[in-house]
Order: sequence, then structure tokens, then C-alpha cells
Amino acid sequence: MKKHYVCYVAGRSGGHIVPALTLANQYKKNNPDAHIIFISTNTAVDKSLTDQEQVIDRNIHISLNNVPGKKLYRYPHFFYQLCTSVFKSFYYLVRFRPTKIIAMGGYISIPVIFVAWILRIPTELFELNVVPGKATLFLKKIVSRILICFSEAKQYLPTDKCFSASYPIRFSETSKTISRQEALASMTFLSARKTIMILGGSQGSQFINNLIKKWISEHPEYHNQIQVIHQTGLLNDKFDLEDFYIERKIPAFVFDYCNELEYCYRAADLIICRAGAGTLFEINFFEKPFITIPLQTASTAHQGYNAQAMAQKIPTLCTIYNQNEIENNQTVLFNSILSQLQKQK
Repeated sequence: MKKHYVCYVAGRSGGHIVPALTLANQYKKNNPDAHIIFISTNTAVDKSLTDQEQVIDRNIHISLNNVPGKKLYRYPHFFYQLCTSVFKSFYYLVRFRPTKIIAMGGYISIPVIFVAWILRIPTELFELNVVPGKATLFLKKIVSRILICFSEAKQYLPTDKCFSASYPIRFSETSKTISRQEALASMTFLSARKTIMILGGSQGSQFINNLIKKWISEHPEYHNQIQVIHQTGLLNDKFDLEDFYIERKIPAFVFDYCNELEYCYRAADLIICRAGAGTLFEINFFEKPFITIPLQTASTAHQGYNAQAMAQKIPTLCTIYNQNEIENNQTVLFNSILSQLQKQK
């Protein structure tokens, strides 16, 4: 009997990989005979998230860096990687002949979807953000369907290919039934203290980590009133932050990455985070108040648009601060944290 293969493509970010794995698990649950192929990059982030994932039957890592931008000397190596990734994609897609490709965007999607287009394999591209990434815009004419999680994304894409889709939340409705007391007990936290949850994403946020350390250092009067859930991401901050909280006798659950955050979300009184689509949709799922500082770089500002779109959906829960403004005036953020905590019963 011929095996039934489905291929998922995501890489370089937990914000892409986690929803892809969620979709793969959902598909496998409904189609137990299906075989899951997962294509990602060979970065540490990708390997840490996919190598031990049981739903994956064939895990394929491809070397492909982002476009070098103005660093012209890197283009020969980039084009070499791109050509190699096309040949490698061709080899695996011909070998397994998946019934369809589900990609989450990012540069890793380009060679796989291009080869699938040549081989006439149906493709679905998930656009998780308000403003589509460069890979999505590049591929929009050759993919079969584009599934958008924010309705605002439709203005940038071919309308005849766009279909609304729910963000692939990794939690079930039963996660919402976890009581605050049960969630706090799982981390040996105290119900009398306010719980702050820090989310920098799968790769962490040095900026937010430093902000929190400064806020706590400048407000010793709150050391006996708070406890902290802190996701450091795959930075080298985990042990430093553990020592930081121990020295100040602040109960803390510090970790680099955890795929089972339902207890953390249920325990949190206030969340401070970036504005990746996954983080925003998960916070919305658990209906938690949050302060978000969207990531801003020279090459991307999509998190700001995500935050604004989510703020329109849940204005009473969302507070947005511009990173550049916070760099110049941290007092505004610190006062907001205190104000938000005081509102919580």
C-alpha cells in the first residue's frame, strides 16, 4: 500500500515552527495513517524544536541563510545554498511525493514551494502576520492557496487565493479550565503575590530581559510582592536571570524554551512580551492583560502591525509601547507595569 505523505515547511523561528508542528499534530490526529515530513533549516533553534518531535516521521534540515542584504560578499555563498536547497527539495519531494505542502513562510519556503510548483504538488502558505514577509510576497503567484490569520493581510495578496484561517493554537480548550491555584502550585508560587510573565520568543529578547532587571532593581519595595515566569529564549541569559531572582529572593520560574506553557499562562497576572503573531494569539486565547514592545529592526517592523491589529480586537487587554520610545523614557513603561499590577485582584 502506498504511503500517504504530507510535508510541512518552517524554519529559523519558533513563531514559524510551533504553528507548523501544531498543524502537523492536528492532521496526524485526524489522519493516523499519514506520514509527516518536516523541512526546516539546520540552525540550533530548528533542531531543538523539531529533532525530538514525535509527530515527524522524516525530519529534513536544509542549510539556507537569509538574504545577505547589503553584504555583497556573502551572495556567492547564499546562491550556493539556494541552489543546493532546490536540489535537496527536489530529491525529497520526488522520493516521497507528498499530497500537499504546508509552509509557514520564511526563506526556507522558497525552494520547497518552487520545486512543488514544478512537480504540480498543491501548496498552502500560511501568512501569520498582518504584513506578509518577503518570502510570502515572492511566492504569492505560484502557491495554490494563502491562509491568512489577520484579515488585514488580504490587501497585500491575491484576493482569489486568500482564505481566512484561525491561528494554529497549540493549546486545547481544556487548558482554560486549569485553575489559578493549580497553575501557581505547579511552580511552587504563592497566591498572595502578583505573577509577571516575560516572553521574549523562542530566541529570547535581550532588550526585554534588561528592562525587567532594571525595573526590579529600581523597585526593591516590590520584591516581596511579585513572582516571575521568565522565558529567556535560546540566549545565554537563563543562569544569569536565575541568580538575579535568587539574590533578590523573588520566586521565579526561568527557562529557555517550553512548549507546554498553559500553566504559565493561567498563573500570569500580567504578561510582558514581543508581538510575534503566536504570542499575541496565545495571550488572546487565555484572555490575559499584556504589555507588548514590538520588535523593530532595520529590515522588519511587522510586529508593530501585529500589535495594532490585536489591540483593535482586545483593546482592554493590550498596551503597546514603541521600543525606541522606551529606550528614551523607561519610566513610562515602569509606571505602566505598576499600574497594571495594581489593577489585578
